[in-house]
Amino acid sequence: MVTKGACATELSAVLNELWKLDVNRLKPGKDYTINLQGKADYVAQGSNRANDKANVPLFTYVNEGKLKSIPTYARFISLLDNYEMSTGVSEQVTSQEQEEENLFLDAILKTEVMKRAHQHLVSKKQAIFQTMHHTCATFCFTDLFVLWVCGVYFNHTLPTANDHVVNLQFSWKDLVKPTGSSFIGVSPEFEMALFTIAFLMSNDRLTKTVVKVDKYLIEIVMCRHGRAIGTSYPKLLTRDP
Repeated sequence: MVTKGACATELSAVLNELWKLDVNRLKPGKDYTINLQGKADYVAQGSNRANDKANVPLFTYVNEGKLKSIPTYARFISLLDNYEMSTGVSEQVTSQEQEEENLFLDAILKTEVMKRAHQHLVSKKQAIFQTMHHTCATFCFTDLFVLWVCGVYFNHTLPTANDHVVNLQFSWKDLVKPTGSSFIGVSPEFEMALFTIAFLMSNDRLTKTVVKVDKYLIEIVMCRHGRAIGTSYPKLLTRDP
């Protein structure tokens, strides 16, 4: 299902407000540097072999001191060892891990980005705080993780190291993701706001919504698993010069 027309236009307007409010977004070339390297080759779905066109790390520099100095980033980093990497493995959630999740949610909910997202959802008579707790664990690990990049995909526009959305081919646990995508440098609160709004837009198991955010034309893919996010990601379609 692809959402078009007035709904996508309205969503684009809200997301652009969030983009402007995202004061914690990192600056490419200053706070971090990426090396896009080669264009990825075609890989069939289900294959575990790819011609590696990116044999050095995607990130060549990250200002870790700045990450640790921003509360939402610091609280997010503390979550990265809380979740099982493999599906089908039961998680043993400790009281410390629950506290870390609560501290992360408290931190992002104090930001202007999340306040505006909440205001928008209230205007649509949609609850946010209960959903945040249902979706936090799923979002925090499945859509932000350490990966080995094999190359970069692009359609009509060659990506640059300054782009905040990049389509990637990568491997994870000896399996190849033929085409994936990721935000680069945006804050945790921006992604939480965007995907929470996208999650609450529909009850359909899968939605694909085309929006324009800043100079990027993006398809937001949202796969729901009951009352939680199964997976969610942005797919870069094109961008303005």
